[in-house]
Amino acid sequence: MKIKLEELTLKDVIETLVTYNYELCRFPHNYMAERGFDVPEVKGLAIDDKKLILIDREQSIEDMRETIIHEFLHTKHYRKGDLRRGEIENIIEKETNLTYEKLYGGKP
Repeated sequence: MKIKLEELTLKDVIETLVTYNYELCRFPHNYMAERGFDVPEVKGLAIDDKKLILIDREQSIEDMRETIIHEFLHTKHYRKGDLRRGEIENIIEKETNLTYEKLYGGKP
């Protein structure tokens, strides 16, 4: 099945903001990742069952924009229930790039 890529819309953003709590916070394990420990660096996280979005506040403005778009796209697809586990990140990453390109004229 071919998936049609969709950019994030203002309506999607509003639906997320009225449904999810949004926090800028530290991701302490990223300090470990920076020091060579075998833990992945995480820029953001959308937790659907908690209706919570966490964004690492210790990143550049451009990275933060991209992360917010990415996590808000996750919430859009959670609401729609249209993506299977194995394809989620690949599709969301492509839609993140599409949305960022449209809003800011290119990838940071």
